[in-house]
Amino acid sequence: PLENSYLFHGQKYRDFATTHFWEKHSELFDSIGLPIYQPVMGCSELVNRRIVDKYGYGGFAQSCLRASAGTTCGKCWKCFRKNTLIGKPYQMSKEISTFLSKKPLKMAASTIYSIQKLRDKGSAEAILSEYEHIRDLIDIDVRFLEGYYPPSLDLIPEKYRDLTEFLLTNCVEKMSGIDKFENFEIESSTSNN
Repeated sequence: PLENSYLFHGQKYRDFATTHFWEKHSELFDSIGLPIYQPVMGCSELVNRRIVDKYGYGGFAQSCLRASAGTTCGKCWKCFRKNTLIGKPYQMSKEISTFLSKKPLKMAASTIYSIQKLRDKGSAEAILSEYEHIRDLIDIDVRFLEGYYPPSLDLIPEKYRDLTEFLLTNCVEKMSGIDKFENFEIESSTSNN
């Protein structure tokens, strides 16, 4: 997703086309007739979830690797981020606390978005009180996560590009605030010492 392609660890924008991964693998795969096709590389975790739900597969999508199929543990870092993105409850655990303590914040953009959604429901005060560095980040505008990043279509193999754009626009709007996205960076001053 966007948080791993165009955002380095969800903390800083990068041009995915210039990354080591893309430069090393895209030409190689293309040379053997298997161009890399990552249709959702310009879509955040939130948008990916919307796509899955729109097409009726939400009941099959599960990020939690600890729980049985069809359920979630509600206590791991993935459950925290994924569940709070869609308004599901979570249980604070040592693992979640460890990740919330990290500076810079792990998967920062989507984690900030999740905590903003909790705040909107009046459920974030415990987190904001416990983790002061998150309080410093909570008002960062990360609404760019609600749309797809149009320049990502440039990396889609040409034979799939029009179809991919058509399918994306049937599910989600183009990203607003592209300039904010392309300048997104969690300050290094929040790093652990």
